[in-house]
Amino acid sequence: MIGYPKEYVESARGLARDLEKRLHNVFGMTKVRVMVVGLLCETDASHKKMADMICAHMGMEPEAYTLKTRSRRIVELRWIITRLIRQHYPTITLKNLGDMMGGMDHTTMTNNSQRAQDLLDANDKTFCEKYIKAVAAVEQWLNEQYAQS
Repeated sequence: MIGYPKEYVESARGLARDLEKRLHNVFGMTKVRVMVVGLLCETDASHKKMADMICAHMGMEPEAYTLKTRSRRIVELRWIITRLIRQHYPTITLKNLGDMMGGMDHTTMTNNSQRAQDLLDANDKTFCEKYIKAVAAVEQWLNEQYAQS
């Protein structure tokens, strides 16, 4: 992540919730809502560009993640894309991410992210290799995007 520690990006929503609680406790505010502001200079299509870049890096056609198939190759691609987009674009909603993935609902997106985490925790060799390569490609892509702006 450019300019931000990974832990900060992953916990942006948690920080917003913590701030809401503190404002409520200190000031007695009952209707407090803190919005997480995007940590990247993102456009509406930047997360889609990231997903397409991950597809290309993994040797698949852009938008392969929208295919209605349960093939392991495509499913793992979805898991990786979901996890990386949620990590780098904390403001995107699960519904928006599901729409981008071909009309999946938010619970599927939660499951995708959890399945990726489970495989990483289990140290699944094949999945971890794919994930590490995708992370490296995303970091390089983000550095290029940052250099252009």
